[in-house]
Amino acid sequence: RGPRGFRGKRGRKGVRGPTGVVGPTGRRGATGSNGATGPQGAAGPTGALGATGATGPTGASASDRAGFSRSAVEAPGVASATSSMTIGADGMPLISYYEPEFQSLWVAHCSDVRCRSATKKAIDGLGDVGRDSSIGIGADGLGLVSYIDYSNFQLKVAHCENTVCSAATTSTLGAGSSATSLVAGADGLALITRRSTDGLEVSHCSNLACSEATTTTIDGPSTGSFNSITVGADGLGLISYRDDQSVLKVAHCANVACSAAAISTLGTAGASTSIVTGSDGLGLIAYTGPGLKVAHCDNASCSSATSSTVDTGATDVTATVGADGLALIGYRIGGNLKVAHCSNISCTASVVTTVDPAGSTGFSPSATIGVDGLPVLGYWDASANTLEVMHCSNVLCIPYTRSR
Repeated sequence: RGPRGFRGKRGRKGVRGPTGVVGPTGRRGATGSNGATGPQGAAGPTGALGATGATGPTGASASDRAGFSRSAVEAPGVASATSSMTIGADGMPLISYYEPEFQSLWVAHCSDVRCRSATKKAIDGLGDVGRDSSIGIGADGLGLVSYIDYSNFQLKVAHCENTVCSAATTSTLGAGSSATSLVAGADGLALITRRSTDGLEVSHCSNLACSEATTTTIDGPSTGSFNSITVGADGLGLISYRDDQSVLKVAHCANVACSAAAISTLGTAGASTSIVTGSDGLGLIAYTGPGLKVAHCDNASCSSATSSTVDTGATDVTATVGADGLALIGYRIGGNLKVAHCSNISCTASVVTTVDPAGSTGFSPSATIGVDGLPVLGYWDASANTLEVMHCSNVLCIPYTRSR
C-alpha cells in the first residue's frame, strides 16, 4: 500500500450576506391572569368638616328606679292633671291630655312601649276643650277620644285619622258638664258616659267616627260623678258612678245601645271609681271609700257585690286587668303613686307597691297593659309639673322578682 497523500488546504470562509427584512408582527396572544395586588398606598389628607345638620326634636326625658322606668311625655308645666291612656292598634301607648296654656286637647303617640319618646299633636283647640278626656280604640283600629268643651259645657268626640293620631275629626254630641268615659261596645260602636245637668247620660255612637249618637239619661239629677264604663261578658255596658250623696251606684245596660239600664246601689264612694271586666266575666270596681276599696260583682248585672279594703286611703283610682288575668289598680295616696296587684279574681287580697314616691304625684292615673304584657300607667306629677308614663318590669309591678 502506498503512502497517504497530503490534504489540500481549506478554502477561505465566505463573507456573510446581509440580514433579511423583518417579517410582519403576529397576532396578540391571550391576556394572562392578574398579578398579586400591591401594597396599599398612604392615606390621603382628611377632607374639610361638613356643615352641622339641623338639631332634631327633644326626646322625652326618662329616669329609672328598680323595677320601673319613668318617662316625661311633656315638658314641665305643659300637661295638666287630666289625661287618659290606652294601647293603640300598633301596640304603642296612646295618651289624651289637656294642655292648659292654650286650653286644648292633645294626643301623644309613644314611640316605644316605655314611652321614652313620643309624637304629640293638638287635636282640638276651639275654646276651653280637652278636660276629663277618655281615650279608646274603635273597631276601625283608630283612637277615639271623648272630652268636655268647658266653653259651652258640651260633650265632644275626636276620631283619629291615623294610628298615631296626628290629625282627627271632631264632633259635638250634646250637653255635658264633667267626667266622661268611653268604651267600644259589642257592636263595634262606642258607648260614652258623662255627667250632665240631667244626671248620668250614655251616648251610643251611630258610626265609627261618632259624628252622631243617640243619648239616653240613665239616672236622674245629682248623679253621674266619677263615672266609668266597661262591657261585661254578656256584651252589655256596665257603669260605675257616684251620686251627690256619695253613694256608689252601678248601671247595667239593658241593650247594646244602653237606651235603658237597671240601677243598683253598692255602698259609699268617695272621689273616684274605675270599673273593669275581670277574667271571670264579672265587673270589678275600684273606688275610694274611705280608703281604697274593690267591689267584685256577684252577677252580670252587679245587683250585688263583695267589697274588700285594699289600702287605708286613696284619692284618684284606675284599674285594668293584667296578662295574668288579675286586676291591677293604680291610685294616689299621700302624694305618692301606688299600685295594688290583686292576688285573686275577686281581689280580696293584694300586693301593694309604691311606684313613684315623688311626694306630690299620681294625679289622674290611667292604667293599661302594654303589648309586652306589662302594666303601663300615665299620670300627672305635680312635683315636676309634667305628664309621666310609668312602665312596670313585671306583671306584679313590684321592684324585684325572680323567675325559676
